[in-house]
Amino acid sequence: MGRHAGQRSVEPPAGPAGDGLESGRRTAGPSNDCVPRNTAGLELHGRFHGAGSEEPVYTVRRSDGQVVELSQLLYHAVCAVDGQRTSEQVAARVSASYGREVDAEDVEFLVTVTASAP
Repeated sequence: MGRHAGQRSVEPPAGPAGDGLESGRRTAGPSNDCVPRNTAGLELHGRFHGAGSEEPVYTVRRSDGQVVELSQLLYHAVCAVDGQRTSEQVAARVSASYGREVDAEDVEFLVTVTASAP
């Protein structure tokens, strides 16, 4: 991936990448029917090295050009979204890549909070 002002290097995500989080439902059924979708225009940059932070910092670029920092958990969730996987399927992928158990309700919470953020 390319470099941006202040970045020393960027590590791309492992596995499939989504473009953002947006809520969607196939049916009005239980939470496992929730299918988060990609939001057009969001570029995943990966882990930001040299940020001087003890916690890993991940960055994305919004469609308006603004670079935004994401937590490691949120970044893994964004990477697992493909617009076809249910929240349960996304949760299984995030759990495997993040190394901690995440369930469908956690994914739906992240989607709701992210979709309502400015």
